[in-house]
Amino acid sequence: MLKALIKLPFKVALLPLKIALKAAGILRDDEPGRPTPPPRPSNYQPPPEPEVPTDLEVQAKVLVERVAAGEEIVFVDVRGSAEIAASGKIEGALHIPMQDLARRYEELGKDTEIVLYCAAGQRSYGAAMFLREKGYDRAHSMILGLPGWQALGGEVVPM
Repeated sequence: MLKALIKLPFKVALLPLKIALKAAGILRDDEPGRPTPPPRPSNYQPPPEPEVPTDLEVQAKVLVERVAAGEEIVFVDVRGSAEIAASGKIEGALHIPMQDLARRYEELGKDTEIVLYCAAGQRSYGAAMFLREKGYDRAHSMILGLPGWQALGGEVVPM
């Protein structure tokens, strides 16, 4: 009798686990003591990783050289207004803040080369991916952002 009283709290404590295992089909009452067979393999396959274009990012050095050679490139600054006021922007760059890009991307021409930049390259990378998804095959993200551009002698003008 004492032994049964000692086991009772453990049985009560394990009751929710036993109910959950029965609901999941892992534990069955019809065959006590017999091990449950392992679950059947699932047909689930994770979705494939999205393809990332290999030419999505471009080095600031390459851009500085191309601009110096007279190539026409549309620069888009995706930083906020306060960031641009504090550090300036590339001369002639359009200002389309990241939060406005989804609504203003059609202002950009699909046939022109577009280079997006920010302070470090993270926001511009996401913005370039967004534009690629919208059919802008010549959209790129500048690696290292505006500081990389400035470090290589790229010109910056106040807003």
